[in-house]
Amino acid sequence: MIRGSFLRTRRHTLQLCALFVIVSAITSCNDAPTDLGADLVPGTDSLYSATSLDAALIDSSYTAQVRLPGIRTEGASFLFGRTGSSEARLLAEFINYPVFDSVSGFKVLGAYLLFTPEYYAFGDTSNRQVHVGCYELKRLWSGTVTWDSVWNADGTSTYYDVTQQPLFTYSTSVEAGNPVVAIPLNPDMVKSWIVRGTDTTLRKELFGLALVPSAESSVRAFRNLTLRIVTNVPPKRTIPVTPSVVRKATVKRDTTVNTGARKASVDNDSIRTRPARTITDIPAIIAGFGNSPLPQSGELIVQGGHIHQTRFDLDLSSIPSQAVILSATMYVTADSTASIHGNVKLDEQLQLTYQPTGSVRTYTRLVGRDDVTKTFRFDKLAFMIQEMMKNGGKGTLQIGPNVDDQFFRMNRLRLYPMSADSTVRPKLNIIYALPGMSR
Repeated sequence: MIRGSFLRTRRHTLQLCALFVIVSAITSCNDAPTDLGADLVPGTDSLYSATSLDAALIDSSYTAQVRLPGIRTEGASFLFGRTGSSEARLLAEFINYPVFDSVSGFKVLGAYLLFTPEYYAFGDTSNRQVHVGCYELKRLWSGTVTWDSVWNADGTSTYYDVTQQPLFTYSTSVEAGNPVVAIPLNPDMVKSWIVRGTDTTLRKELFGLALVPSAESSVRAFRNLTLRIVTNVPPKRTIPVTPSVVRKATVKRDTTVNTGARKASVDNDSIRTRPARTITDIPAIIAGFGNSPLPQSGELIVQGGHIHQTRFDLDLSSIPSQAVILSATMYVTADSTASIHGNVKLDEQLQLTYQPTGSVRTYTRLVGRDDVTKTFRFDKLAFMIQEMMKNGGKGTLQIGPNVDDQFFRMNRLRLYPMSADSTVRPKLNIIYALPGMSR
C-alpha cells in the first residue's frame, strides 16, 4: 500500500523504475489492468495515497431503510410468512377470468389458491408450517404501493378492514411430498369473482386480495400464485383483465436447488377439460412486501425484503481538487456472529451504488464476499470518486443487497462499524496523481 506522497527522485531513470513498480503493484491489486500509465507523465506527475484509516474521508456512516414497490408479473417469486419481528405479505389481483354462456349455466365445483414453495427460508427454517389469512381489498392499488402506503404504523389499513372477519384462514405444511400449497376456497365466493370479473360494469368492484400471515412460522419463498377453478362446463373463452392502474412489473424466478421437493408446474391461464368438469387456472399480478426491525443506533445493516442499505457520506476535501483519481477501493466486513441468514449462507454479493447530486445516472459495482475474511472488496471505484471530485468532493456511497435478490431474500447482514478494530472497520483507499508537479 502506498502511504503519503510518492518519493521524488533526482534521476529520471529512477522515476521510471519507481513508476513501473507502483503501476505493477496497483495492477496486481485489481482484477483488471488500470489506465495508470495513460494518466501519468514520467517526470511531471506525482503519486499520492489517502486512506480513511489516516484521514477523515468517511464523514459519516448509517443505515437507511428503503421502501420500494414490489410489483411482479404472473408466475413470479415472492416471500411470505412471519418469524419474530420479520414478516412478508402479499397483495394479489387475478387476471384473465373465464367467460361462460350464462351466470346460471355454470357451477364452480371447487376452487383453490395455489402457490409453489421454493427452497429459501428465513427464521426458524425447521418450521415448515404456512399460515395464511386472506382479506378482500376494497380499493385500487397502484404500481407504487409499498408496505408503508398499505399499512399504517398501528397495523390498520385503508385497503381493507383488518378487524373484519377474513375470507379464510388456512394452515398447512410445506413438505417434500407436498410440492404445491393448495388452499380450498368457497365455490360461491369464487363464482361471484368470475361473474364480476367478466362484467364490464361490475369488474371495477374487484380489487384483489391481501394475504397476511395468520401465525408465526418462518418467511419462505414461493412462486406461481394462481387461482384454480373446477367447473361443470368449459368456458367459452377468457377475458384478459388489465389491472386498472398500469403497473411496472419485476420478474424473478428462483435459481437455488430444490432439496428433494418435486417441481410442480402450474400452467397459468390454461383450460383443461375432463368429462363433466373443466379445470381453469387464473394467474395473478402480485405485490410483495417485507418488514423487519429497525437497526439499533450505530448498526450498519444490509438486508433484502424490507430493504436496508448501509451508506457512507464521503468528504474528499483533503484531496486537491485537480487530482486525477487512479485507484479507489472500499472495504466492508460482515460480522457473521451478529448477522442472520436463512437456509442459504450470508449474501454472497453486495452492490455499491453512487448517484451524483442532481443526476439521474447511477454508477454501480457488484462484488462477492471473501468466505474466509467475510470482507467485501469494492475495487475499481476510481471513476465514481473522480465524479464525486467534480461535484465538490462530497457524495454518498450506498451498499445494499444485489438488486436481483433484494425482494426475494431477507438475510440480515451486519457490517462492522467505523468504531471497530482497524482490521475490520469500513475502509476507503484512494491513489491519485497531481499532474504537472515539478520535480
